[in-house]
Amino acid sequence: MFGKSIVGIIAEYNPFHNGHLYHM
Repeated sequence: MFGKSIVGIIAEYNPFHNGHLYHM
C-alpha cells in the first residue's frame, strides 16, 4: 500500500501527466 501511495504522489508531482495512469 505504501508503495502505491508514494507512486501516486510522485506521479502527481511529475511534470508528465503519464503518472495519472499509475494513480488509477
